[in-house]
Amino acid sequence: MLTVEPRGNDWAALVLEKLEGEIKDNSGKTSKIYVMGVVRDGWGKWNDNQWTLLWSRATGPATVEGGDSAGSQTGNGVTK
Repeated sequence: MLTVEPRGNDWAALVLEKLEGEIKDNSGKTSKIYVMGVVRDGWGKWNDNQWTLLWSRATGPATVEGGDSAGSQTGNGVTK
């Protein structure tokens, strides 16, 4: 979670998501893939005062292949 801010009776949260996986190309070579996404989620209390996700909006994904998961920079200049 990056930030949380009040929005009237609700709250908006800015969340960083990181997914890691592997893909195979047509020759059978396996490569690692990393997907970073930032979303803004709206939360509020509904029935019996329970927190409920009201909306979610992606602000933009970034997909990077290769490198390592520790935040290295790839050959294309994208930092993970």
